[in-house]
Amino acid sequence: MLSFSLGTNMKVNEKNLIAIANAPNLVVDKEGWLNKKGENSKGFQKRWFVLKGNLLYYFEKRTDKEPAGVVIVEGCTVELSEDDEAYSFNITFHGNGDRTFILSAETQESMEEWMKAITCASYDYMKVMVAELQKQVDELTELERLRKLGFNSVIDGSTLPPVVPSRHRHNPFNLVEREANINVATRKVNKKQNFSSIHNEYGQQIIRERDVWKKDKKSKETSGTSIISEDVLVVL
Repeated sequence: MLSFSLGTNMKVNEKNLIAIANAPNLVVDKEGWLNKKGENSKGFQKRWFVLKGNLLYYFEKRTDKEPAGVVIVEGCTVELSEDDEAYSFNITFHGNGDRTFILSAETQESMEEWMKAITCASYDYMKVMVAELQKQVDELTELERLRKLGFNSVIDGSTLPPVVPSRHRHNPFNLVEREANINVATRKVNKKQNFSSIHNEYGQQIIRERDVWKKDKKSKETSGTSIISEDVLVVL
């Protein structure tokens, strides 16, 4: 019978867990030998561990098809162990029926890799990471919007310049007109313009100005004027 450990208020299907363990199409996040301390003994037993998502399987032999057990790494913490065994760490479940798994690796590097992999495998950790990434996307989107409106100083942390109200009456529902009044540039604002198109637009402008500079340089060289001979490389 499969031995499994999981957080509180969680139901699992044993057959499904075994099927996932043997599914060849599922990515293995990490696998290798670890020493596992027995629940009712003080000794360590060598087991082959396989991490798939938030499921940490362990087998008595590497070639076994059915795992000896599985640890569902939700609602737990991973931390260094106070056990005398070298390179050991704990997987501790909190709440009713607390339980701690004590595992040990062969080297310090292997121990750190396993601790990191198990910590990052939980759904709670992924949820925090997704929220942080979403926050960064929102911030970049807002910066892009401000750049589009000409408020480049906000990138440096300075305050936004006050918007001078227009002296003529205009239609408040005309978005193009309203954005044109706010924009410090004379070019027309395109509602669908993104940061990439702005980058390309200014890049082409730099290239045109560089061509003018090179023509002016060539003209000065032909007239005998001494100037710096090295070209300026513009990286876009």
